[in-house]
Amino acid sequence: MGTVKCLDGKRDFFGISTVVRNIEKGSKNKVAEYKINKRDCKEFGLNIAIRTNLKPSVYSSETVKRRTEAILSRAMSDAKISPKIHGVIKKPGEIYSYAMDMMDGDLVDLFTKSRSKETVKSKVEERLKKLFQRMAKMGLYCIDIKLENAVYKTVKGKTDIRLIDFEPSWCEKIEVLLKENPVLLKDFRKRKDKERLVGNVMMFIFLVNSEDNRVKLGLKSPFFGSYFANMSMTDIDALGVLLNKMKTNGGEWIEPIYIMNHYHKKPIIGRRVIDYLNFIKKLKRFAFGNTRSPIWKKCPKGKILNPFSNRYVLRTGKIGREL
Repeated sequence: MGTVKCLDGKRDFFGISTVVRNIEKGSKNKVAEYKINKRDCKEFGLNIAIRTNLKPSVYSSETVKRRTEAILSRAMSDAKISPKIHGVIKKPGEIYSYAMDMMDGDLVDLFTKSRSKETVKSKVEERLKKLFQRMAKMGLYCIDIKLENAVYKTVKGKTDIRLIDFEPSWCEKIEVLLKENPVLLKDFRKRKDKERLVGNVMMFIFLVNSEDNRVKLGLKSPFFGSYFANMSMTDIDALGVLLNKMKTNGGEWIEPIYIMNHYHKKPIIGRRVIDYLNFIKKLKRFAFGNTRSPIWKKCPKGKILNPFSNRYVLRTGKIGREL
Protein backbone atom coordinates (compact mmCIF):
# COMPACT_ATOMS: atom_id res chain seq x y z
CA MET A 1 0.00 0.00 0.00
CA GLY A 2 1.16 3.54 -0.77
CA THR A 3 3.99 2.63 -3.15
CA VAL A 4 3.03 4.57 -6.30
CA LYS A 5 2.86 8.33 -6.74
CA CYS A 6 -0.46 8.84 -8.49
CA LEU A 7 -0.62 12.65 -8.62
CA ASP A 8 2.31 12.90 -10.99
CA GLY A 9 0.69 15.10 -13.62
CA LYS A 10 0.33 12.18 -16.04
CA ARG A 11 -2.40 9.96 -14.61
CA ASP A 12 -6.15 10.42 -14.83
CA PHE A 13 -6.90 11.73 -11.34
CA PHE A 14 -10.61 10.97 -11.77
CA GLY A 15 -9.72 7.26 -11.97
CA ILE A 16 -8.07 7.24 -8.55
CA SER A 17 -10.55 9.38 -6.61
CA THR A 18 -14.19 9.71 -5.61
CA VAL A 19 -16.22 12.88 -5.13
CA VAL A 20 -16.77 13.99 -1.53
CA ARG A 21 -18.85 17.12 -2.03
CA ASN A 22 -19.56 19.93 -4.47
CA ILE A 23 -17.92 23.18 -3.38
CA GLU A 24 -18.97 25.76 -5.94
CA LYS A 25 -20.72 25.99 -9.30
CA GLY A 26 -20.56 29.15 -11.39
CA SER A 27 -21.60 30.00 -14.91
CA LYS A 28 -18.45 28.55 -16.48
CA ASN A 29 -16.80 26.20 -13.96
CA LYS A 30 -17.56 23.89 -11.09
CA VAL A 31 -15.32 22.94 -8.17
CA ALA A 32 -15.68 19.74 -6.15
CA GLU A 33 -13.74 18.01 -3.39
CA TYR A 34 -12.40 14.54 -4.20
CA LYS A 35 -10.59 11.93 -2.13
CA ILE A 36 -7.84 9.63 -3.43
CA ASN A 37 -9.28 6.12 -2.94
CA LYS A 38 -6.76 3.90 -4.71
CA ARG A 39 -4.87 2.07 -1.98
CA ASP A 40 -1.60 1.62 -3.83
CA CYS A 41 -1.24 5.40 -4.22
CA LYS A 42 1.14 7.27 -1.96
CA GLU A 43 -1.55 9.93 -1.76
CA PHE A 44 -4.23 7.47 -0.57
CA GLY A 45 -6.72 9.32 1.64
CA LEU A 46 -5.62 12.77 0.44
CA ASN A 47 -8.36 15.26 -0.38
CA ILE A 48 -7.95 17.38 -3.50
CA ALA A 49 -10.02 20.02 -5.29
CA ILE A 50 -10.93 19.51 -8.94
CA ARG A 51 -12.11 22.45 -11.06
CA THR A 52 -13.76 21.63 -14.39
CA ASN A 53 -15.24 23.61 -17.26
CA LEU A 54 -19.00 23.09 -17.38
CA LYS A 55 -19.55 23.21 -21.14
CA PRO A 56 -17.53 22.41 -24.27
CA SER A 57 -15.89 25.30 -26.09
CA VAL A 58 -17.97 26.52 -29.03
CA TYR A 59 -16.00 29.46 -30.37
CA SER A 60 -12.35 29.58 -31.36
CA SER A 61 -11.82 32.63 -29.13
CA GLU A 62 -13.08 30.63 -26.15
CA THR A 63 -10.75 27.76 -27.05
CA VAL A 64 -7.79 30.15 -27.08
CA LYS A 65 -8.82 31.57 -23.69
CA ARG A 66 -9.05 28.11 -22.12
CA ARG A 67 -5.63 27.15 -23.41
CA THR A 68 -4.20 30.44 -22.17
CA GLU A 69 -5.82 29.93 -18.76
CA ALA A 70 -4.23 26.47 -18.51
CA ILE A 71 -0.81 28.00 -19.19
CA LEU A 72 -1.36 30.85 -16.74
CA SER A 73 -2.66 28.51 -14.03
CA ARG A 74 0.38 26.27 -14.37
CA ALA A 75 2.72 29.24 -14.21
CA MET A 76 0.99 30.64 -11.11
CA SER A 77 1.12 27.21 -9.45
CA ASP A 78 4.86 26.86 -10.16
CA ALA A 79 5.43 30.36 -8.73
CA LYS A 80 3.46 29.48 -5.57
CA ILE A 81 0.97 32.25 -6.28
CA SER A 82 -1.98 29.90 -6.74
CA PRO A 83 -2.71 26.54 -5.05
CA LYS A 84 -0.47 23.74 -6.28
CA ILE A 85 -1.79 22.06 -9.42
CA HIS A 86 -1.10 18.31 -9.43
CA GLY A 87 -2.38 17.66 -12.91
CA VAL A 88 -4.46 18.95 -15.80
CA ILE A 89 -6.71 16.84 -18.03
CA LYS A 90 -8.06 18.08 -21.35
CA LYS A 91 -11.09 16.31 -22.81
CA PRO A 92 -12.90 16.83 -26.16
CA GLY A 93 -14.48 20.25 -26.51
CA GLU A 94 -11.54 21.86 -24.72
CA ILE A 95 -12.94 20.89 -21.35
CA TYR A 96 -10.14 21.29 -18.82
CA SER A 97 -10.03 19.75 -15.35
CA TYR A 98 -7.46 20.85 -12.78
CA ALA A 99 -6.50 18.76 -9.74
CA MET A 100 -5.30 21.15 -7.03
CA ASP A 101 -4.42 21.27 -3.35
CA MET A 102 -7.52 21.39 -1.21
CA MET A 103 -7.68 24.73 0.62
CA ASP A 104 -9.60 25.57 3.79
CA GLY A 105 -11.68 28.36 2.25
CA ASP A 106 -11.48 31.90 0.89
CA LEU A 107 -10.49 35.02 2.83
CA VAL A 108 -14.09 35.86 3.68
CA ASP A 109 -14.21 32.51 5.49
CA LEU A 110 -10.89 33.22 7.20
CA PHE A 111 -12.01 36.59 8.60
CA THR A 112 -15.43 35.23 9.58
CA LYS A 113 -13.77 32.52 11.69
CA SER A 114 -11.08 34.79 13.16
CA ARG A 115 -11.37 36.25 16.66
CA SER A 116 -8.58 38.77 16.15
CA LYS A 117 -9.57 40.14 12.76
CA GLU A 118 -7.22 43.14 12.76
CA THR A 119 -4.17 40.97 13.54
CA VAL A 120 -5.15 38.57 10.77
CA LYS A 121 -5.71 41.51 8.40
CA SER A 122 -2.16 42.81 8.79
CA LYS A 123 -0.74 39.34 8.04
CA VAL A 124 -3.07 38.90 5.06
CA GLU A 125 -2.02 42.30 3.66
CA GLU A 126 1.66 41.41 4.00
CA ARG A 127 1.16 38.12 2.13
CA LEU A 128 -1.07 39.59 -0.59
CA LYS A 129 1.35 42.43 -1.24
CA LYS A 130 4.11 39.89 -1.94
CA LEU A 131 1.82 37.88 -4.23
CA PHE A 132 0.82 40.94 -6.29
CA GLN A 133 4.42 42.08 -6.53
CA ARG A 134 5.44 38.58 -7.65
CA MET A 135 2.71 38.59 -10.31
CA ALA A 136 3.90 41.96 -11.62
CA LYS A 137 7.49 40.72 -11.65
CA MET A 138 6.37 37.71 -13.72
CA GLY A 139 4.79 40.16 -16.15
CA LEU A 140 1.17 39.31 -15.33
CA TYR A 141 -1.63 41.77 -14.62
CA CYS A 142 -5.08 40.67 -13.33
CA ILE A 143 -8.12 42.68 -12.25
CA ASP A 144 -10.68 40.15 -10.93
CA ILE A 145 -8.97 40.16 -7.55
CA LYS A 146 -11.00 40.21 -4.34
CA LEU A 147 -11.41 38.44 -1.00
CA GLU A 148 -13.33 35.57 -2.63
CA ASN A 149 -10.52 34.95 -5.14
CA ALA A 150 -7.90 34.55 -2.44
CA VAL A 151 -7.84 31.24 -0.56
CA TYR A 152 -6.03 29.99 2.52
CA LYS A 153 -4.85 26.81 4.17
CA THR A 154 -3.66 26.45 7.77
CA VAL A 155 -1.17 23.68 8.57
CA LYS A 156 0.48 23.32 11.98
CA GLY A 157 -0.56 26.83 12.96
CA LYS A 158 0.82 28.48 9.81
CA THR A 159 -1.58 29.99 7.29
CA ASP A 160 -0.68 30.11 3.60
CA ILE A 161 -2.59 32.36 1.20
CA ARG A 162 -2.88 31.87 -2.55
CA LEU A 163 -4.76 33.54 -5.42
CA ILE A 164 -7.17 31.81 -7.79
CA ASP A 165 -9.11 32.47 -11.02
CA PHE A 166 -6.75 33.54 -13.80
CA GLU A 167 -9.34 33.71 -16.55
CA PRO A 168 -7.82 35.46 -19.59
CA SER A 169 -10.83 37.79 -19.82
CA TRP A 170 -9.43 39.49 -16.73
CA CYS A 171 -5.69 38.72 -16.92
CA GLU A 172 -3.08 39.82 -19.42
CA LYS A 173 0.67 40.01 -19.89
CA ILE A 174 2.04 43.46 -19.10
CA GLU A 175 4.03 43.47 -22.35
CA VAL A 176 0.82 42.95 -24.33
CA LEU A 177 -0.74 45.92 -22.57
CA LEU A 178 2.29 48.07 -23.33
CA LYS A 179 2.42 47.08 -27.00
CA GLU A 180 -1.28 47.69 -27.60
CA ASN A 181 -1.50 50.97 -25.70
CA PRO A 182 0.68 53.76 -27.17
CA VAL A 183 0.34 55.96 -24.07
CA LEU A 184 1.63 53.21 -21.80
CA LEU A 185 4.33 52.34 -24.31
CA LYS A 186 5.59 55.92 -24.21
CA ASP A 187 5.15 56.67 -20.52
CA PHE A 188 5.99 53.42 -18.77
CA ARG A 189 8.27 51.16 -20.80
CA LYS A 190 11.24 53.37 -19.89
CA ARG A 191 10.33 53.40 -16.18
CA LYS A 192 12.40 51.15 -13.97
CA ASP A 193 9.57 50.93 -11.45
CA LYS A 194 6.72 49.95 -13.81
CA GLU A 195 6.42 46.51 -12.17
CA ARG A 196 5.96 48.13 -8.77
CA LEU A 197 3.34 50.46 -10.23
CA VAL A 198 1.44 47.55 -11.76
CA GLY A 199 1.61 45.81 -8.38
CA ASN A 200 0.18 48.98 -6.81
CA VAL A 201 -2.73 48.92 -9.26
CA MET A 202 -3.55 45.31 -8.37
CA MET A 203 -3.37 46.10 -4.65
CA PHE A 204 -5.72 49.04 -5.13
CA ILE A 205 -8.16 47.01 -7.25
CA PHE A 206 -8.21 44.43 -4.45
CA LEU A 207 -8.93 47.22 -1.95
CA VAL A 208 -11.88 48.52 -3.97
CA ASN A 209 -13.31 45.11 -4.91
CA SER A 210 -13.18 44.02 -1.26
CA GLU A 211 -14.66 47.17 0.35
CA ASP A 212 -18.23 45.86 0.65
CA ASN A 213 -17.08 42.67 2.35
CA ARG A 214 -14.55 44.58 4.44
CA VAL A 215 -17.34 46.70 5.92
CA LYS A 216 -19.60 43.67 6.48
CA LEU A 217 -16.76 41.84 8.24
CA GLY A 218 -16.30 44.76 10.63
CA LEU A 219 -12.69 45.52 9.67
CA LYS A 220 -11.70 49.04 10.68
CA SER A 221 -9.89 50.29 7.58
CA PRO A 222 -9.54 49.43 3.87
CA PHE A 223 -7.05 46.79 2.81
CA PHE A 224 -3.58 48.31 2.29
CA GLY A 225 -4.96 51.59 3.68
CA SER A 226 -1.69 52.48 5.45
CA TYR A 227 0.34 51.60 2.35
CA PHE A 228 -1.65 53.99 0.16
CA ALA A 229 -1.74 56.66 2.86
CA ASN A 230 2.07 56.71 2.77
CA MET A 231 2.24 56.76 -1.03
CA SER A 232 3.81 59.87 -2.57
CA MET A 233 1.71 62.17 -4.74
CA THR A 234 3.94 61.24 -7.70
CA ASP A 235 3.02 57.59 -7.27
CA ILE A 236 -0.64 58.48 -6.82
CA ASP A 237 -0.56 60.37 -10.14
CA ALA A 238 1.13 57.38 -11.82
CA LEU A 239 -1.52 55.10 -10.35
CA GLY A 240 -4.20 57.35 -11.83
CA VAL A 241 -2.69 57.05 -15.31
CA LEU A 242 -2.51 53.28 -14.97
CA LEU A 243 -6.12 53.06 -13.80
CA ASN A 244 -7.10 54.99 -16.92
CA LYS A 245 -4.89 53.20 -19.41
CA MET A 246 -4.21 49.60 -18.28
CA LYS A 247 -6.46 47.86 -20.74
CA THR A 248 -6.15 45.94 -23.98
CA ASN A 249 -8.50 44.90 -26.73
CA GLY A 250 -7.99 41.16 -26.94
CA GLY A 251 -11.61 40.34 -27.59
CA GLU A 252 -12.66 41.87 -24.28
CA TRP A 253 -11.43 44.94 -22.43
CA ILE A 254 -9.24 44.33 -19.43
CA GLU A 255 -10.21 47.51 -17.68
CA PRO A 256 -9.86 48.10 -13.92
CA ILE A 257 -12.61 50.72 -13.77
CA TYR A 258 -15.08 48.28 -15.32
CA ILE A 259 -14.33 45.50 -12.83
CA MET A 260 -14.36 47.87 -9.84
CA ASN A 261 -17.74 49.26 -10.92
CA HIS A 262 -18.97 45.68 -11.25
CA TYR A 263 -18.35 45.10 -7.55
CA HIS A 264 -19.91 48.43 -6.55
CA LYS A 265 -23.49 48.55 -7.76
CA LYS A 266 -23.98 50.96 -4.85
CA PRO A 267 -20.41 52.27 -4.76
CA ILE A 268 -18.78 53.05 -1.44
CA ILE A 269 -15.84 54.75 -3.15
CA GLY A 270 -17.02 55.91 -6.57
CA ARG A 271 -17.07 54.94 -10.23
CA ARG A 272 -14.48 57.17 -11.89
CA VAL A 273 -10.71 57.41 -11.77
CA ILE A 274 -10.96 60.77 -10.00
CA ASP A 275 -13.14 59.17 -7.32
CA TYR A 276 -10.51 56.51 -6.67
CA LEU A 277 -7.66 59.02 -6.53
CA ASN A 278 -9.65 61.20 -4.13
CA PHE A 279 -10.20 58.12 -1.98
CA ILE A 280 -6.43 57.67 -1.66
CA LYS A 281 -6.11 61.34 -0.76
CA LYS A 282 -8.71 60.81 1.97
CA LEU A 283 -6.53 58.02 3.31
CA LYS A 284 -3.60 60.45 3.42
CA ARG A 285 -5.64 63.18 5.12
CA PHE A 286 -6.92 60.70 7.69
CA ALA A 287 -3.42 59.45 8.46
CA PHE A 288 -1.49 62.72 8.45
CA GLY A 289 -3.93 65.61 8.31
CA ASN A 290 -4.06 68.39 5.72
CA THR A 291 -4.98 71.96 6.67
CA ARG A 292 -5.78 72.77 3.05
CA SER A 293 -8.31 69.96 2.82
CA PRO A 294 -12.02 70.96 2.65
CA ILE A 295 -12.69 68.12 5.10
CA TRP A 296 -10.12 69.57 7.52
CA LYS A 297 -11.80 73.00 7.49
CA LYS A 298 -15.11 71.50 8.59
CA CYS A 299 -13.58 69.56 11.48
CA PRO A 300 -13.23 70.80 15.08
CA LYS A 301 -9.78 72.17 15.87
CA GLY A 302 -7.19 69.44 16.44
CA LYS A 303 -9.38 66.70 14.97
CA ILE A 304 -9.97 65.13 11.58
CA LEU A 305 -12.89 63.19 10.10
CA ASN A 306 -12.45 59.45 9.68
CA PRO A 307 -13.77 58.91 6.11
CA PHE A 308 -14.73 55.32 6.91
CA SER A 309 -16.71 55.75 10.12
CA ASN A 310 -17.73 59.45 9.75
CA ARG A 311 -16.49 60.03 13.31
CA TYR A 312 -13.95 62.62 14.42
CA VAL A 313 -10.55 61.41 15.58
CA LEU A 314 -7.53 63.15 17.06
CA ARG A 315 -5.13 64.47 14.48
CA THR A 316 -1.80 62.64 14.93
CA GLY A 317 1.20 61.61 12.82
CA LYS A 318 -0.43 58.22 12.60
CA ILE A 319 -4.04 57.16 12.24
CA GLY A 320 -5.79 58.59 15.28
CA ARG A 321 -7.89 56.61 17.69
CA GLU A 322 -11.65 57.02 17.42
CA LEU A 323 -13.33 59.21 20.05
